[in-house]
Amino acid sequence: MSERGGAFVTRAWTQLRQGGAAGFAWAALRSLGIHRQFLLTTGAGDAPAGSSSVPLDCARLGSDEIGEYLAFRPDQAHDTIQRRLDDGDECFVARHEGRLVAAIWTARGSVWLDFLAHRLWLAEGVYFNHDLFVSAALRGKRVADTLTEFRSAALRDAGFVRRVALYERENLASTRRSLRRENRVVARLECLRLGPWHRIRLYAQPGEEETLVRLTPGA
Repeated sequence: MSERGGAFVTRAWTQLRQGGAAGFAWAALRSLGIHRQFLLTTGAGDAPAGSSSVPLDCARLGSDEIGEYLAFRPDQAHDTIQRRLDDGDECFVARHEGRLVAAIWTARGSVWLDFLAHRLWLAEGVYFNHDLFVSAALRGKRVADTLTEFRSAALRDAGFVRRVALYERENLASTRRSLRRENRVVARLECLRLGPWHRIRLYAQPGEEETLVRLTPGA
């Protein structure tokens, strides 16, 4: 089986195990791109609820540590991670007792949205937050809060003071957490795909800056 095929099987099994048959069915429909809606939120920075209850060492992922990352995220493909790094994306990670337990990706300038085959362009001073993942054994211990605080401090030092993130509209829990952190919705992204025909649109909320982000097809 190819690397991409193996990653697909892993993702499918994870979705079936975590979401049951209904969750798996909806995920299958979304993977076909039949109809997906996303909310784009923005904020001045993360406001963590507190520090992790376990000791963590936070750092940037090095280009020579892709293998370690893939062992932590077997649902990811090597070429996807390599492309992110080649694009200039940064991965911030947290280790507990020397083992990767959390990771979050950040893009500046632009970010490639593989599931849409579009590139999202970011205004100056804006970074894009995506693909936060915490080891199941440490969820609920505020690991994500400590890691995002580390990431935000590093980017503030580099002059990046505004963050945007994309949430699946159906994922109410993640969207609510985002909005509780004094974020706000600035745009709605809609993807409708039926066979070879597709339509992808980014709709700015009334009164929001349309120059914050823009969407273009292709790499």
